[in-house]
Amino acid sequence: MKRIRGKKLPLTAAGVQGLRAEYTRTIEPARTLSSETLKLERLLNDLVHLAYDLTPTEIDLMWKTAPPPMPIAHDVISSEISTTTEPGL
Repeated sequence: MKRIRGKKLPLTAAGVQGLRAEYTRTIEPARTLSSETLKLERLLNDLVHLAYDLTPTEIDLMWKTAPPPMPIAHDVISSEISTTTEPGL
């Protein structure tokens, strides 16, 4: 914070305390939720592999041949689709 605010706008003791309280109130729970989400995603991944009865070799092949993530944002694609599907086009 000191680097962002600079020497002319130093953070007061109350400001530092407020910043720490906000961090504890928002960032730490978000990290916990993110960790739980990752665990659930991994569990779901394992369950899908079990449901399809995939062997370790097939799973490895699947990851090696997976397409790359989309290079542009979903909302950009959605707006392009909606403009090309309007009536009269």
